[in-house]
Amino acid sequence: MGGFGTDVNRASRNRALVGVDRADYVLQGRVLDVVLETERAFHDLAFQRATLRVRQAAREVAKQFLEENRFRRSSGMATSLDVTQAEVGLADQDALVLNSEQAVSDAEDLLRT
Repeated sequence: MGGFGTDVNRASRNRALVGVDRADYVLQGRVLDVVLETERAFHDLAFQRATLRVRQAAREVAKQFLEENRFRRSSGMATSLDVTQAEVGLADQDALVLNSEQAVSDAEDLLRT
């Protein structure tokens, strides 16, 4: 019955090495998950900032449209309804800009955590 002790010791050592390898793979997987989530957060932030710029530009167009309609009404070429519709359009754009500003803030907060 001699010689079995070394096999038992090798088996225990091999199990320990497998456990170490498994822990390394788990750690590598977690690191890759963190990198992936960080990249997603950066892309989301870039998208939200671009959306904000577009909505701010649309708000400026709505402001100009309102000013034009007010001028046209004062010169008799537009009605009060035209002005009211332009005001509603500007209010809608203001709401979209506020939503986008909040989305940018949320995306920035996500990257900080």
